[in-house]
Amino acid sequence: LDVNGATVECHAKAYRLADAEKFAKAERRANVSGPLGEGRFVWPRLGIEVCIFPNDNKLASLSLLTDAARREDFLKRHLPEQPALWQSSIRTLAYKPERRWVGALEVTGAPLAVCKLYGDAAFEEVRSKSKHFTPGKVLRLAPLLGRSKGRGALFFGWQPGQLLSQAMLEPSFDPAILFRVGVALAELQQQSVPNLPVRPAATEARALIKLGEFLEFLLPAEAARIHNIASRLVASISSLPPGNSVVHGDFYAK
Repeated sequence: LDVNGATVECHAKAYRLADAEKFAKAERRANVSGPLGEGRFVWPRLGIEVCIFPNDNKLASLSLLTDAARREDFLKRHLPEQPALWQSSIRTLAYKPERRWVGALEVTGAPLAVCKLYGDAAFEEVRSKSKHFTPGKVLRLAPLLGRSKGRGALFFGWQPGQLLSQAMLEPSFDPAILFRVGVALAELQQQSVPNLPVRPAATEARALIKLGEFLEFLLPAEAARIHNIASRLVASISSLPPGNSVVHGDFYAK
């Protein structure tokens, strides 16, 4: 929202009108006041709930991090060996309401660490993965500095460098960098990590088919070509020999 020339971040949820109990819970939730007065607005007749940042129904720790005094106490307790971060400020890097918040911990404008907040379901899964992977000759991994299970928070060291999405736009960009990106991914995929969730080849194949159908809908002129490519990929996946390999999640140049 643009309020008197300032940007106010918020998110809205639309409910079924039959979900009266959810509205009642929303109205009872504590909220942090902000530039609009109340931090949460609930309109049962419209089936809409609006949360003003940092109010979030599933990431309650957000309000803690945006309060300087409470943030300092929180960082002292969970990063006792990182005194340089105790009085840091925060800057949002990525935010998916009720799912994940990622922010930089900055001192005099310089980022020194990253804090990630998760909902209850995702926290333990992410934490268990992050502690088993190791760096390679090319692959760099941000070190895990600390965690708070009760707050769903993970702290990682800041990785200095240039974003690939920016580097690729420069006239001096060396395409050999992309080869190193491929090597880093290979070093990730070659690691043996216990207790990761398993995605059978059949699951991957079904996901590819659904993706192909979606792309065919978006690009009807290319439907035959898309269908052919998806079918070939599905056949290749289905014929792979048995065995497990680490795979990455979303990967893109940002």
